[in-house]
Amino acid sequence: MNEKMEDFSDGHLVEQAKQGDVEAFTELARRCQEKIYYTILALTKNHQDANDLAQETFMHAFKSLGVLSSIQAFTRGFTGLQSI
Repeated sequence: MNEKMEDFSDGHLVEQAKQGDVEAFTELARRCQEKIYYTILALTKNHQDANDLAQETFMHAFKSLGVLSSIQAFTRGFTGLQSI
């Protein structure tokens, strides 16, 4: 079976990413990168700062994957940022 990452649910991708699948995490990041960037841009009013902080956000998320219990934990972090 030759499924693309885009075909998988967020939950499946989180589980794969927790097992070290960088491609799965990359797809998760792709799915929410625009929302994260524009949320940070609204706060900073600076494109370079927004780019840098968005990158740091994803790096922190990747490092924290091992402690996540579910997709809700992954998305809750980004939802919290988006509600600022």
